[in-house]
Amino acid sequence: MLAGPAATRPAATRPAASVTDNANHLYTLDGWGGVHAAGSAPTLSISAYWSGWDIARGLAILPDGSGGYALDGWGGVHPVGSAPALAISGYWQGWDIARGIALFADGTGGYVVDGWGGLHQFGSAPAVGGSAYWPGFDIVRGLVLLPGSTASAPGGYVLDGFGQLHQFGSAPAVDSNTYFANWDIARGVTLLPDAGATAPAGYVLDGWGGLHAFGGAPAVSGSYWPGWDIARAVVAWTGAPHGSPGGWTLDGWGGLHAFGSAPAENATGYWQGWDIARGIGGPGGGSGARSDVIGGVIQGVAYYRQDYGLSCEAASLEMTLSHEGRFVSQSTLLGQMGIDRRAGYYDYNGSLHWGDPYTGFVGNPNGSENDLTGYGTYFSTVGRVAQADGATVLAAGIDFSPQRLYTAVLQGHPAVAWVSLDWRWHPTSYWYAWDGRRVPWAGPVEHTVAVIGVSGSSVHVYNPVRGPQWISRSAFEAGYSTYHDMAVVIS
Repeated sequence: MLAGPAATRPAATRPAASVTDNANHLYTLDGWGGVHAAGSAPTLSISAYWSGWDIARGLAILPDGSGGYALDGWGGVHPVGSAPALAISGYWQGWDIARGIALFADGTGGYVVDGWGGLHQFGSAPAVGGSAYWPGFDIVRGLVLLPGSTASAPGGYVLDGFGQLHQFGSAPAVDSNTYFANWDIARGVTLLPDAGATAPAGYVLDGWGGLHAFGGAPAVSGSYWPGWDIARAVVAWTGAPHGSPGGWTLDGWGGLHAFGSAPAENATGYWQGWDIARGIGGPGGGSGARSDVIGGVIQGVAYYRQDYGLSCEAASLEMTLSHEGRFVSQSTLLGQMGIDRRAGYYDYNGSLHWGDPYTGFVGNPNGSENDLTGYGTYFSTVGRVAQADGATVLAAGIDFSPQRLYTAVLQGHPAVAWVSLDWRWHPTSYWYAWDGRRVPWAGPVEHTVAVIGVSGSSVHVYNPVRGPQWISRSAFEAGYSTYHDMAVVIS
């Protein structure tokens, strides 16, 4: 179990220190808590490590490079190297919500930011309010302090997933010139070390590796992976010549990539094919951004129960849309689907006649499948509505195999999946829609869930009836096959 650091603040404080050239003191953080020296940096001891558990979230290094602090997802701040334990003000046992950590220029304290934008002081730092807060929305992706920030004059910026910077404390407002509307793709932020407190400048990093200048920083280019959310963190070079900035970005496999005037640095931690690197730190700053997929589970998807007896498709779509910052109520989604409230009936030959779930919602959302007064809808309707609400639909149809579905989820794409309510396979029957279409069904067991995670043996679903669940792969695949592997995958 994770343990928070010491409950009392140390009696002594560290004197202010000039910032060391971080080219000689760069470190990367993996998701298990390992801290890895880069280039000529000396090895640092660690006080916490979680083998097999991707829970480390950020790294901040002292001004002299002799130590620092690793942040876990629950808000624990763990000393590295020579750093003393510091008292913390935020800790959320069992909840992976801490998103970033930053240290003052004198190393005596700093702030942790949570996914909603809350700022939590540790060490010598005073409480401070931010300019933005999103309760219930895990959208924060980075934290940075002004280069000269101290306990007597704290200030900095919180980065949201859409690329916007929100000032707190003494920091002035700054236009990041970057906005990815409703696209959670910003991954890190860094300030230039020679930028003044009244005119800060720096770069926002996107998940593809793009560096976006703000505050008058010159344009720079670095490694870039179009279409692949793999960039994880960025830090500016403190030894860069004035007017010629540089720094390094970190990819999810642990690779360090120099940009601008910065020299190349070799990382000692590298895991080809494994997205496990989480942060980069050095004297003068550092950053870390969670991957959109942590431990095989997509982050930033809100959970909602279904509002109506049969609105599982609308609830599952509501959940998947939240991943892109699109919040549309189930009643609105049902209205966009179109509701055919006519009940089904059996004719004298025993053939069932009902509405067409490929074009709209069949029956009353509060009806009964057993009584043929309510049913649901299929992929074409859900895909159409998702696109109408601005989402990118990567796939919508049947025969979307479990392996393709798992691959999509592990790449950060949540999905609406049609399953049986009891997680068992049921044989296919048919009815005839009013428009003559032959509609497959399996009796009164139709259900949908939002698929948001995959492990070696299980599938993580947001079930709008029963809540978040881990379902064995065998059970999931049995239920999924009932509706011929039907899914809608959202970017």
